[in-house]
Amino acid sequence: MFWNPARVDHDICKDVPYPPEEVYEAITSTQKFESWWPDWVSFKVKQVKPDLIGTKIDIITILGTVNSELVDYQENKSTTWTYENGPMVGNVRWTLGQSLNKKKHTHICYKSRLQSSGVGADIAVRTLGDDWMKSCGVGMIDGLEVHLDNINKED
Repeated sequence: MFWNPARVDHDICKDVPYPPEEVYEAITSTQKFESWWPDWVSFKVKQVKPDLIGTKIDIITILGTVNSELVDYQENKSTTWTYENGPMVGNVRWTLGQSLNKKKHTHICYKSRLQSSGVGADIAVRTLGDDWMKSCGVGMIDGLEVHLDNINKED
């Protein structure tokens, strides 16, 4: 029997009114992830590397736990995380750039290239649907913006 895993390939982008350095700080500070990721996600930080490469976290979701590792980054420009040994495998890349429309804004993109790793995850992804999966990425970017809003209110 041939099995074709469900894919979750999304490019979700938004301009946020903060400089790339501030956005980058939020997307690389593992201890701050829970303040801007969706409520139904939690994290276990397994290893933090000073140069970021090799930083490892477990992402605990309604679909199960994913082992994730930071495998590439360009300071203030991008990060790439692999997702392994969980319901979804592949990679997620965050990119940051100057907004073309608004000065002093960062254009942030969340790009997922994931697939289900087993029949249970496959059924869940197909049942929840592509719109729901895409809403997760939208929720992360919106949550990131709220997190940055809250930090800047404190200043």
